[in-house]
Amino acid sequence: MTEFLIQLLRHGFRKHALRMNVQGTVPSLRKPVFTEWQVLIPNTKEQKPISYLLRCLDKTIALHQRKLDLLKEQKKGFLQKMFC
Repeated sequence: MTEFLIQLLRHGFRKHALRMNVQGTVPSLRKPVFTEWQVLIPNTKEQKPISYLLRCLDKTIALHQRKLDLLKEQKKGFLQKMFC
């Protein structure tokens, strides 16, 4: 249950909060952001596979992001060698 709630907050609430946020000089969370967030919570048997899937996706995205960063650094190095 805990892992499911963490994933739910990380993915679902963030998207909801950004959609509900009134753009001003300082972004803020107001009461309607919390009270108007409708959450469908599946039973415990379904929560584990869902949280596992989201955790795997997070790890995969992080790995790809690191790979992209390394490739950008490699590209920068190659460009420096080409235009010395």
